[in-house]
Amino acid sequence: MSDNREQLLKIIQKFLAGKTSNTERKFLESYFDFFKHEEDLLDKMKTEEKKLLGEQMLANILVDIKTEKKNIYLLWAPILKVSVAAVILLFCMTGVYMVFNKKTIQKIAYQHDIPPGTNKAVLTLNNGQKINLNDAKSGELAKQAGVSITKSGKGQLIYTVLNQPNLNSAVMNDMLSINKIETQNGGQYQLILPDGTHVWLNAASSLTYPTSFNSKERKVSLTGEGYFEVTKDEKKPFKVEVNGQTEIRVFGTHFNINAYNDEKTINTTLLEGSVLLKSFHHSALLIPGQQGLVNKNNDQISLNKDVDLNQVIAWKNGFFSYNSASLDMIMKQVERWYNVKVVYDDAVQAEFVAKLPKDLPLSELLKLLELTKQVHFKLDGKILKIMK
Repeated sequence: MSDNREQLLKIIQKFLAGKTSNTERKFLESYFDFFKHEEDLLDKMKTEEKKLLGEQMLANILVDIKTEKKNIYLLWAPILKVSVAAVILLFCMTGVYMVFNKKTIQKIAYQHDIPPGTNKAVLTLNNGQKINLNDAKSGELAKQAGVSITKSGKGQLIYTVLNQPNLNSAVMNDMLSINKIETQNGGQYQLILPDGTHVWLNAASSLTYPTSFNSKERKVSLTGEGYFEVTKDEKKPFKVEVNGQTEIRVFGTHFNINAYNDEKTINTTLLEGSVLLKSFHHSALLIPGQQGLVNKNNDQISLNKDVDLNQVIAWKNGFFSYNSASLDMIMKQVERWYNVKVVYDDAVQAEFVAKLPKDLPLSELLKLLELTKQVHFKLDGKILKIMK
């Protein structure tokens, strides 16, 4: 086993020096893929092996980059079951800058740090009562005419239809009451609707919905960003109204909608099933792997058939993930997740490829970006200044 580890270390060192053969590179890929699907073995690995595995992840992502571009910087943070929680590697397309771990970054903190966002939102009931879900204890929060609203210990809001078959007309009307859940900057939340549909709500977003789906369709309204796993019901199509401009019609499927006000398009990305995307004057049927973009200015719909699905839903899975993203794109997510205001003292023209956990304090994320030597930051309270 020791000989195998030494052989692996030599191959990785050769790779980092650009001297590996095709066979050796494929060996690294295979080694990484094996452990990726056997995560329980990580606990049995020695420290050296864990470090090597992190380096293999770096090698694997490099193989996926087909063309080199100037000013593109790659940040990669694989989450491993190791003592420091994450091995973080930073390098640009022309060579490795630095290899360090999460514990090292924490020693280089800003004087006034800002923690990452958490599971927090505000629920507004039909009678106008507001419930701060961050402060509310787990358990039942309210009952609304045959529906129980509970908060789970995992940051979920769950609607459960109670077994009440003999409901009078007044109760039935009350069951059509509307609730609204809102997240601010620095917050996210999950909810399970009365039909079992699961919704992930990103920061600075809202979802408005009935407490029970008694009509011929299930209709909700979204602002911001949300990921939906819709329970299939062919008799009751599920509709999402977005910003009063776009409607997504589905029966049972998985999709993501990005409709922030500071974006030029409303993006609907389909992972499973099929959806009909409708704007005021146009429509398009999406198939899995496609992204439909509704232009807010001219109402036109365009299709992106080469979309990175993992990047689109990274936020829902707890990551920042970018594939050749501009600093401006990254900073929009930073504003929402860390609840800061970004101000540009200088224009920075650089693109980044990155995958980083969203549970990093802001100082750690900024330090990673600064290590590329393309950008510098100054944090003054809630104001984040960007400089060359």
